[in-house]
Amino acid sequence: MAGNKTNLAKLLKITKSAVSQWGDDIPELRALQLEKLVNDKN
Repeated sequence: MAGNKTNLAKLLKITKSAVSQWGDDIPELRALQLEKLVNDKN
Protein backbone atom coordinates (compact mmCIF):
# COMPACT_ATOMS: atom_id res chain seq x y z
CA MET A 1 0.00 0.00 0.00
CA ALA A 2 2.64 2.52 1.03
CA GLY A 3 5.71 0.93 -0.54
CA ASN A 4 8.26 1.87 2.11
CA LYS A 5 8.62 3.15 5.68
CA THR A 6 8.75 6.79 4.63
CA ASN A 7 5.49 6.58 2.69
CA LEU A 8 3.87 4.54 5.43
CA ALA A 9 4.82 7.19 7.98
CA LYS A 10 3.33 9.92 5.79
CA LEU A 11 0.16 7.90 5.30
CA LEU A 12 -0.26 7.46 9.06
CA LYS A 13 0.92 11.01 9.81
CA ILE A 14 3.72 9.81 12.07
CA THR A 15 7.51 9.96 11.85
CA LYS A 16 9.65 7.50 9.90
CA SER A 17 11.48 6.92 13.18
CA ALA A 18 8.25 5.73 14.81
CA VAL A 19 7.69 3.25 11.99
CA SER A 20 11.29 2.03 12.26
CA GLN A 21 10.77 1.25 15.95
CA TRP A 22 8.04 -1.27 15.16
CA GLY A 23 10.44 -4.02 14.13
CA ASP A 24 8.65 -6.91 12.40
CA ASP A 25 5.19 -6.36 13.88
CA ILE A 26 2.81 -3.50 13.23
CA PRO A 27 1.23 -2.32 16.50
CA GLU A 28 -2.42 -3.31 16.79
CA LEU A 29 -3.79 0.25 16.80
CA ARG A 30 -1.72 1.17 13.74
CA ALA A 31 -2.94 -1.97 11.97
CA LEU A 32 -6.52 -0.88 12.66
CA GLN A 33 -5.71 2.59 11.35
CA LEU A 34 -4.27 1.07 8.15
CA GLU A 35 -7.31 -1.17 7.78
CA LYS A 36 -9.59 1.87 8.00
CA LEU A 37 -7.53 3.72 5.39
CA VAL A 38 -7.75 0.75 3.02
CA ASN A 39 -11.49 0.36 3.55
CA ASP A 40 -12.08 4.08 3.01
CA LYS A 41 -10.31 3.86 -0.38
CA ASN A 42 -12.65 1.09 -1.57
